[in-house]
Amino acid sequence: MFDLKEKLNEHLLKLNKEKEEQHTRSGLLSASRLGKSTLENCLSLLDVKGMELTPYSLGVFARGNQVEDWLIEQFTNMGIVERTQEEVKYITPDGYPIIGFEDVKLKDDKMPTEIKSIKNSQFKYLDLEGARTSYRLQGAVYALAGGYDTFRILYVSAEDFRLKEFIYRTADYKDLVDERARLVYQALESGVLPQFKPLDEFMSKEQYTEYTAYPEWFGEYEVTIVEGSY
Repeated sequence: MFDLKEKLNEHLLKLNKEKEEQHTRSGLLSASRLGKSTLENCLSLLDVKGMELTPYSLGVFARGNQVEDWLIEQFTNMGIVERTQEEVKYITPDGYPIIGFEDVKLKDDKMPTEIKSIKNSQFKYLDLEGARTSYRLQGAVYALAGGYDTFRILYVSAEDFRLKEFIYRTADYKDLVDERARLVYQALESGVLPQFKPLDEFMSKEQYTEYTAYPEWFGEYEVTIVEGSY
């Protein structure tokens, strides 16, 4: 008798492993990771292996992708899509590159749109807090790359497809985007890993970190990068 739950979990892990094996790293900071700590971004760019994703996490990501793809399909059928999943690159004034994939640009719309799926239980917090800071930074990168004055963060419920949008001014986030990139690239240039300092307090929780397998790297001190030590 099949244990279907176990079979599905094995399948999700297998698909993720194949995806990782086929992925070619750019060696550049990603817009989607600007909300991560400088330390975690350094480790990622050094190709340090983080924790394995669980079947639960992979399922959540898969559901999020399904919802976002469905929404873009509806926008496409409505005839309002100009382009989707376009690769963009923003170079900071210091010459540091940030790359990413813009979710969607709508016709006659003077801003890029970043789509994020969310549980219904989290919808009530949106009016109080607005879009997550990391999402704002991601959207700002796409706006900076395209020369747009504003950008949109569009939340969609993973359960009933309700929408909630927030529009932000690019100029309000440019300095923070530039600073986040500078910290990462300068740390790599110096060969010294920085202290673990999350952008948002909730990101310090274990479930949001990638490298809990390396607890000594999350202390109140800096660590010199030694080739082969990771």
